[in-house]
Amino acid sequence: MPVLHVRARDRSSAQAEALVDALPQAVAEATGIRAERVWVTFTPFSAGKDIAYVDAHLKPRAPFVTEALLEAASHCVATHLELPVADVWARAFVIEPGTVFAGGAIQR
Repeated sequence: MPVLHVRARDRSSAQAEALVDALPQAVAEATGIRAERVWVTFTPFSAGKDIAYVDAHLKPRAPFVTEALLEAASHCVATHLELPVADVWARAFVIEPGTVFAGGAIQR
């Protein structure tokens, strides 16, 4: 299950909520991962350049799936936060089996 952490300049609650609601579907459409399996957080920051960062934590997948996820997430973030897509930086953090405790158990 991918977990996407978005950090960006402070936005209205409505704008941030719309992004959090839209991102799972955007990822699902690009990758085939079920939207309900995509978790999203949004953390605002108040200083600095108007840029957004997306940290995507996910289990190992085919490179084209990871690339599709990063691209879809970046475009969705840019659209909802009204940023040029060039101002969205997305990174994949591949989580190896046995290295995460979630849902009450070590994830394999």
